[in-house]
Parts: sequence; structure tokens; C-alpha cells
Amino acid sequence: MQFTEWALLLFFLGAAFFFAMAETALLTLGQWRLRQVTARTPDLGAFIRKLLAEPQDLLATMTLGNTLAHGAIIATVLVISWKYVPEYFLHWTLGGSVALLLFCEVVPKTLAMRKPEAWAPRVARLMLWLVRLSRP
Repeated sequence: MQFTEWALLLFFLGAAFFFAMAETALLTLGQWRLRQVTARTPDLGAFIRKLLAEPQDLLATMTLGNTLAHGAIIATVLVISWKYVPEYFLHWTLGGSVALLLFCEVVPKTLAMRKPEAWAPRVARLMLWLVRLSRP
């Protein structure tokens, strides 16, 4: 199998993981935890405040990124399965769907929900850059 397809698949899985984690971490942070983050790391607290000041732009960016990543994952799994193991096409498709659900939705959102004050600062800079990039 080609290295390129697997590298793309891992990249898109990482992107979907990131967007799901960013969504949950930033939107469940709350004012009390945001004050804690700002007290520990004022510069990252400022990034988070900028993001949360325009929640419609933040949510639009996260939704766009997540949708593109999910579509790319599905397309890559379909290409890999059709190209290399067509006799197991259905198995790969179902396996890819389960992997997408578990590793790109359930796991990152669970991690972020349990400790949003730990994850929000980690995703804030990149999300702020992506929000600025995707703004019309």
C-alpha cells in the first residue's frame, strides 16, 4: 500500500481529532475556568478570550474544519479499500466509520470535557489562526 494514502489518512484523522477537541474544550470552558487559565498563562487566556468573543466565527471554523476532515477521511478510506483490498471494501468502510466515530468524536470530546482548562490553551493559538484564515 502507498505511504501517501496512509500519511493523508493520519493527517486527516489528526485534524478531525483536533477540531472535535477544540470544540468541546473551548465551548465548555466557562468563565470560572477561563479565569483560572488566564491567571496561570495570561497570553493564552487572551487568545481564548479573543476566540470566545466571536463565538459564531469560532463555531463556523470548527464546523468547516471538522466537516472537511471527516469528508477527507471517508474519501481516503474509500480509495485505500477500493484500490488495495476491493474484496474487503465493505469491511473497510464499516471499520473506517467506527474509527471515525470513536477516534475523531468520542475520544477527543471525552478528553476535552474532562479537562477543558488543560486542553483549551493547547488549541487556542491554532484555532485563532484558523478563525482568521477562514473568515470571509
